[in-house]
Amino acid sequence: MTDHKLSSFIFVVRPHTPYTIVGHMGRAIQQCFLTLLDPFNPGLAAQLHDGTTGARPYTVTGLFRLGKTQAVHGPIAADERVWFRISALTNGVSDALQTIAATQTGASVEIDHFRWTLETIDASSGLWAQQSTYQMLIAEHAAARPRSELRLTFDTPTGFHTKGSTVPFPLPALLFESLIMRWNAFSPVLLPELLHPFVDQHVSIHAFEGTARSILQKNGHSEVGFIGDMTYTMIRRNPTLHKVDPMLSRQLEVQYTPLAQAVNMLADFALFSGAGIKTASGMGLMRRIR
Repeated sequence: MTDHKLSSFIFVVRPHTPYTIVGHMGRAIQQCFLTLLDPFNPGLAAQLHDGTTGARPYTVTGLFRLGKTQAVHGPIAADERVWFRISALTNGVSDALQTIAATQTGASVEIDHFRWTLETIDASSGLWAQQSTYQMLIAEHAAARPRSELRLTFDTPTGFHTKGSTVPFPLPALLFESLIMRWNAFSPVLLPELLHPFVDQHVSIHAFEGTARSILQKNGHSEVGFIGDMTYTMIRRNPTLHKVDPMLSRQLEVQYTPLAQAVNMLADFALFSGAGIKTASGMGLMRRIR
């Protein structure tokens, strides 16, 4: 079976001249990525640019201070280096990023109508730059005893659209349904249907520390989402569900191990996929804390 790649790259850039950042840079970084992609794969660039529905096969961040996930605002000196990240959920986007990394280091690019130099492009240094495959995640978690407690950190505002409104808090059902949707959109192996009721009935919030924070878009519109740490816990048996729907309760109990393994796998997948709204323009950056 062909490997189905997951990848994330860190781009370190500096402006050619002093520059002042107003608003969030996620859309500007998205446009920079599509412009970089166009000479190497114009068909893919056009496809990604036109994609308005469904899951997008990539994520981008805004600009961050070096060594932090703190968004950059205000003045930047001409010699100041900042960074952003782009991740890929398909072979096509991953291969394109590899080509960009191999050929564009040192190049001049446009971000928000100003010129910047791509100082370095890193594919594997650790925390935010990593390479994997869907098959590797599946194999790792199929062989591991699932943890019943998961700690996740949300580094950029993470929100969810549901029932016509935005929920700026990663409730278990909203978070994991978002991850399931992204996994099933691009993975060669679909997740079991029982995972939906399992997340709804067996996963809950154990603790959290964080706050809601808004992102000001270039068009003046604001989006709000959660930043901080969440701890989720899984239970083997839900007594309330057992009373209401004993047949479903029994199914979920019998399948607890593979379903809990899938939840653990999604927690690791989140590093590449992000979650929630506008992950292609700077929101939803998250990772698991081991």
